[in-house]
Amino acid sequence: MKVFNEFAKELKSLKENNLIPLAITSVQPVSEYLRYSSVFVPGPRRLKDYQKQPSNTKYLPSLLCHLKFESSGKWPESLQAIQKIKAALLVKIAEALEPAGNVVDSTIVFDYQALPIAQNVTLDILHSSGYAFKLMVCYEREEMLLEEALALDPKDLRKTPECKTSWIAESLKNYRKTFVYSRKHHDAISALQTRFPSFTYTVRLIKRWFSTHMLLSTHVSVELVELLASVVYLLPEDELPPTSGSSGFIRFLKFLKRWDWRNEPLLIPLQSSIGLSSNDLTHFPAESAKAALESFQSTRKKDPGLHRYTYFVATEDDLEGSRWLLRCAVGVPEKKRKAGNVQRPTRLISDRLQALASASLEVLESSMELGSAEFLPKALFKSPLKHFDFHLLLDLGCSTRLHQSIDRKSMTTLSSNSSRNYKSFSETRSSSFMINMGGH
Repeated sequence: MKVFNEFAKELKSLKENNLIPLAITSVQPVSEYLRYSSVFVPGPRRLKDYQKQPSNTKYLPSLLCHLKFESSGKWPESLQAIQKIKAALLVKIAEALEPAGNVVDSTIVFDYQALPIAQNVTLDILHSSGYAFKLMVCYEREEMLLEEALALDPKDLRKTPECKTSWIAESLKNYRKTFVYSRKHHDAISALQTRFPSFTYTVRLIKRWFSTHMLLSTHVSVELVELLASVVYLLPEDELPPTSGSSGFIRFLKFLKRWDWRNEPLLIPLQSSIGLSSNDLTHFPAESAKAALESFQSTRKKDPGLHRYTYFVATEDDLEGSRWLLRCAVGVPEKKRKAGNVQRPTRLISDRLQALASASLEVLESSMELGSAEFLPKALFKSPLKHFDFHLLLDLGCSTRLHQSIDRKSMTTLSSNSSRNYKSFSETRSSSFMINMGGH
């Protein structure tokens, strides 16, 4: 955070030197790395001869930040033009930072899959401090313009909408999730870290568990994992929250094993807990709880087979309980695909998570019987591969995150075995770094 604060000061000083047209009023962190909940603590990178280093050693996690500028009447009213202004401001920032010698590299990145009226540009900066930052411009009036465009009467010929109504609705949803909800979530999780010192260790263990079982980000979002981790602190069955990361992790596995997600909505008093001491009990507001339960019942009534919605995880400002579910279109014909047809985790993955939690607890219980000398913690973080349809053999020389592997030695051994068993891969230094592409 010290490096982030210094970088924020550096950005705010650019206007003082007349290097950018508008002053930056705030630089807000919106990253798991900046709320102490990432699996690996980001450390400074050695940047000497960085450009000459092999590409597989250059991986750096980017720390996402939102930039807000001073108000100005020069912002356009066109939603598409606003995105172009954002890109121009980021270019100016990149140009202004380079002369000071504090930027090793900077890149403007466009999301070509995003709608032209939605957030679609960021600035990636490799800073001389050894950290990488991803900057995104937040223009608050953009939300109001989207709401006004969505409220236009299509029958009123005097006002023509800028684009399709579906585009406007999708862009508004994207704006709120990117700039409003993610910020609230970041603040709430940061407050949780302050209230419960052991939470940071618990959530990192839980994320590592999800990741090694190949479920983090692909099936379960980072934000949803953080919400699930908060349950053992905000809704503890023992009335006292855990005091260590290991006890918090075990309690989480027990919660996940017994949670009847099909019939029980999860109501987490996340915002209500802000500012309370670690010994204070937190309760979900009664009126909000009633609305959330009605939403849950409505969701189950619409989808009794659980084909579209599985987990229902609500907070005080998300009574629909689906904000941090990932969207996909599994099993839907391509011509009929619509955003949000299916939410992840799917029913298959939700059941698998409970099975993995149960198996992990069995390993813990058996190790307790044998004694601490026989306990192998790596066993909790190794996913059984026998149920998967196939394995991909990857070249370890191209892996940018090999150092984060649970068991490098084992992977190296498997690599030599795969070279003997699969002749077609023998010339490319293959390894059996196995990735889940589908399972039962």
